[in-house]
Amino acid sequence: MSIDRFQNAAATGFTGRLTLDKLNNEQAQKPTIFDKIASKISNLFKPMHPAAVADRGFEDRTLRRALANDLRAAYPQLPETFLDTIKEPRDKSLKKTELRQIMQDARTLALQNGLTLPGRDAPVTVSPNLIAPSVIAANPDIVARLQDKVNNGAALVADILQGNPPEGAASLSDVSDVMWFLHLAAEESVGAFSSGAATVPDPGGRLRAFLDGCPEAYQRKSSHLSAFQREEHGAHRGIDLDFGSKTDLDTLLPNGRATVLYGTMAEGTLGMTEERLFIKLESHGCRLGTPSENRRDADGPAGRDVRLVHDVKSSLGHLLSFMEGIEARATGEHAAESRKERVGREFLDGYKAVLDRAAALPGVGAQLTERLMENDPLSKSGGIRVMVTNMDAVLDAAPGTFDFEGAIGLGGADEDATADGLELVGDFMTTLQAFRMQIMDRYPADTIRHRVGNEAVLTMNDLIPA
Repeated sequence: MSIDRFQNAAATGFTGRLTLDKLNNEQAQKPTIFDKIASKISNLFKPMHPAAVADRGFEDRTLRRALANDLRAAYPQLPETFLDTIKEPRDKSLKKTELRQIMQDARTLALQNGLTLPGRDAPVTVSPNLIAPSVIAANPDIVARLQDKVNNGAALVADILQGNPPEGAASLSDVSDVMWFLHLAAEESVGAFSSGAATVPDPGGRLRAFLDGCPEAYQRKSSHLSAFQREEHGAHRGIDLDFGSKTDLDTLLPNGRATVLYGTMAEGTLGMTEERLFIKLESHGCRLGTPSENRRDADGPAGRDVRLVHDVKSSLGHLLSFMEGIEARATGEHAAESRKERVGREFLDGYKAVLDRAAALPGVGAQLTERLMENDPLSKSGGIRVMVTNMDAVLDAAPGTFDFEGAIGLGGADEDATADGLELVGDFMTTLQAFRMQIMDRYPADTIRHRVGNEAVLTMNDLIPA
C-alpha cells in the first residue's frame, strides 16, 4: 500500500520539510541531532530566489496531493472534505508534526466511519471514544486489524451459537474479538454508546460456556440483575483483559474498558421467554469480590489465581466506580450515550400511574393490581418486558376475567355512581394504553419481550444475519 511511505516517514522522522527525496529515499533513516542542526543551518543560508521558491511550492503541492491520494486509496471511507484540508495549504511545507497529526486523524476518521459488520453493506458509525488516541497512534494498521477482530468475533459467535464451538480454551484474544463484534452489533442496533450493557440470545448457555472456558474467567459479586443470579448457572463472571500494554490490540476492549462482566438470564425467570446472556464491559475488574458459596455455580469457572497488586487496584477502582454510579442514579446525571439496563425514571413513574389508576377502581382494583405486579415489574430484573406482558394480560383478558362491570356498577339504581365508575374505568384504560404506546414508541417491538431497561437488546438476526 502506497500510504506506507508516508507512515514510515511519520514514524521515523525527518528534518525540516518533507521532500520527495526524503519520502522515497530516506524514510527509514532516523535523523540524528547533528542532522537536525546541519539542516537548520543549511536552510539559513540557502538562496531563495523566485525560481527556487516556485520549485519548492510545486514540490509541496505535489507532496500534499500524493498524500491525499494515498490516504484515499488506503482508507476509502475518508470524507473528501478531510482530504481537501490536506491539499488546501498549497504552498505550505509538510513537516513532521503536521504529517503525524494527519495520519492519526485519518485513522480516527476511518475507524469512526469504516468498520463493517460481516454480512452488512454499510459501515457502523461508532462512538468517537471507541479507541483512545494513544492506541491509534501506536497502531498504524489499526483499521485493518480491528476489522479482522470484528470478523473473527462474528465467526466465533456464529459457530458457538450454532453448536460448533472452537476446540480448546478461549484465549483473551478470542474474548476481545467476540466483544468487539458484539459491541459493534449493539452500536448498529441502538446507536453509538460508550458505556452500558447488552443482552444476546444464548440457547443452551453456549456462549456462556465458551467464555467460562477462558482460563482467566472467575465468578464474582455483581449488583446487576440479582433475580437472575439466584437461578442455576446465574452467578456472574468476570474476565479481565488489562494485564498487558494498553495499546495491544489483541486484548483491547471497546472504549478502553478493562473487564467483561457476564451472566445468564434464565428462561422463565420473571417471565423471560428465552435464555439470554447479559454482558457489560466495565472499567475495573472484581476478582477479589468472591461470591458466597451458596451463590456460586458449582460447574462454573473455578477462578484464576489472585494477582495481588492488580486485583487490589482493580477492586478499589471498582468501588469508586460503583459509588459514582450511585451518585449518578441519585442525581439522574447518567451520560446521554449510556445504555444501562436500569429502567428509566419516566417508565417507573408511568407504570406507577397505571397502578394508581387500577387501585382506584372499586371492587376490581385489588385484582388488577395483583396482576399488574406479577413478576416484579418495578425491580432491577423485571422492568420493561414484565410491564408490557402484564398490561397485555389486562388488555387481552377474556370477558369476565376482571370485574369491570362491578366497578362501573351496571345494573345498580344509582346513575351517578355508574357514571363515576365509567369515568374511573375510562381513566384507567386510557392511562394504560397511553403508557404502553410510550414504551412501544421508545423501543423496537422485537426487543420488548426480552428487555429490562435501556440496555442494547440483540436478536439472533443481529448476530447471524439471514
